[in-house]
Amino acid sequence: MREQMNTKKLAITTLVLALLVSVMVFGIKVVNANDDSTYPPLVQKLIDRFNLNGDEVKQVFDEHRQQRQQQMRAGLEERLDQAVSDGKITQEQKEAFLAKKEELMAECGEAGKQHQQEMRTWAEENGIDMELFHSFGNRGRKFFK
Repeated sequence: MREQMNTKKLAITTLVLALLVSVMVFGIKVVNANDDSTYPPLVQKLIDRFNLNGDEVKQVFDEHRQQRQQQMRAGLEERLDQAVSDGKITQEQKEAFLAKKEELMAECGEAGKQHQQEMRTWAEENGIDMELFHSFGNRGRKFFK
């Protein structure tokens, strides 16, 4: 009996940690959809090297990202379904977990957009060119666009 409770606690803890990691990863990848004036560096390199239409290249990347997110969600739901089947969590816990995940993802998206705008405004007020931050790696490119 005690072993079963420990297993349930471990499963729930694992699911919560997976949720937090997902939120952190997706939160880092927030991109301001309203800023079409520049593209992420990889997209821009493809556009320049192969003389492509920037909007079309960006659309392909966006479609790929959306497909990948759908695959990840399907995989998560499969793991949760298995956990329900194995008796590690209830159907209600699964549904609550998915609802909370969606809520946190929405909050991260809004917070990321707000952060981006605050950084742009602050940089403009302080005479800082945000392009300088592109050299700080992926986080800089995503947040400072």
